[in-house]
Amino acid sequence: MNSIRLRLIALFMAVTTATLGIFAFYEQTLLRRDLENRFLALQDDVSTRLEQSLAQPVWDMDQSVIKAKLEAAMIPLEVQAVYFFTPDQQGPVASMDRALSNNHQSTRARDIANEVVKEIQIFPPLQVDETRRKTSIGKVVVYFSRAQINQALADALLRRVLEVLVVNALLLIVLLFSLRLVFVPLRGLRDGLRALASNEAADLQELPRTHRVEFDEVINSFNSTLRKVKTVISRHRFAETAAQEATRAANEALAQVKVAQAELVTINQQLERLTVTDALTGVGNRMKLDQVLENELNRSQRSGSQFALVLLDVDHFKQVNDTRGHQVGDLVLIGVAQLLVTTTRSMDIVGRWGGEEFLVICPDTNLAGAVSVADKLREAIASHRFGQVGQITASFGVACARAGDSVHSTLARADRALYRGKASGRDRVESEG
Repeated sequence: MNSIRLRLIALFMAVTTATLGIFAFYEQTLLRRDLENRFLALQDDVSTRLEQSLAQPVWDMDQSVIKAKLEAAMIPLEVQAVYFFTPDQQGPVASMDRALSNNHQSTRARDIANEVVKEIQIFPPLQVDETRRKTSIGKVVVYFSRAQINQALADALLRRVLEVLVVNALLLIVLLFSLRLVFVPLRGLRDGLRALASNEAADLQELPRTHRVEFDEVINSFNSTLRKVKTVISRHRFAETAAQEATRAANEALAQVKVAQAELVTINQQLERLTVTDALTGVGNRMKLDQVLENELNRSQRSGSQFALVLLDVDHFKQVNDTRGHQVGDLVLIGVAQLLVTTTRSMDIVGRWGGEEFLVICPDTNLAGAVSVADKLREAIASHRFGQVGQITASFGVACARAGDSVHSTLARADRALYRGKASGRDRVESEG
């Protein structure tokens, strides 16, 4: 394979296929991990809800309520069947099974490799004597299926394979078109140079312009050289000078391409920053915060490290907008964002959650540390003068991620703590571990 064109195409296809394949494999791995984590969280959630909600109805042997609780547990599609057994009976007292009719009370034969079975012991309710509560009064067997996970992974894999093929095809078309733009003028230059080196130089016509700046500079140099050769055909040094001029022009064209590529990289970096920055306040926007929250949660689940959230809301902000106008309100939000950035620690991430709400993500921080950060922020805001508005206050809700948490559950605790602070008189820091 002596052709430069074929080598470029082969190298390009190998590099793009390998790169796209690595990214596809990485995304598939992340998707599998995320689906498995959600599957485990669902198992824990269903088990906990059944254990808590069945204690009283099992103690009362209220079969209608027991069946209702089992039916509620079947809402997630991953739950395939739920059976309730009492200690003194071999068969299920109540059951729910997607594959069986509601009147069929015996367990079905299962040989499904992707199923996960969890047994949950039911103990008497809290009002029963403590010694009696240590003895199980029933057992719930729950069958979870990975079919949804496997289907999602298969669909994602097929989609990514198609993406790799489509992107490769599009990039190959672009490469072929680009190579054509380069090699067609080069072929004309090659034929002209061959004629120039032969005895036919005196009869050679000047090459036409291609209307592409980079090659037209080279063609102009070639035509200039040709005119000199026609004038003094015996002096070969003019041809050598023309070749040097052509090389210089090609190098200048290459330098221009490199400058354009550097400018394009800079523009792309600026666009990337704009997508994760709040246009008004200059801090991270909702997209940036969602990315950081997901990364911190994954890191916490992998390493067991802690992280905390500080959610704050500017008190009586609607009154500022109504009495001073939205432009003044925007200045207040900008001032609050600047205070948050200058007051928080270097490792903390500050962003605008929405409206007059801001979120501070505190990596490697427990609940007490996050409460301390929130207190400093509250004091900084309360002691600052915001132009014609004067002094304002803010209410804070603090929460720390726990084992088995999701982003939604951690934010929900911070939100509840914030509204407790609002309900307790504002300008307060409330927390929920």
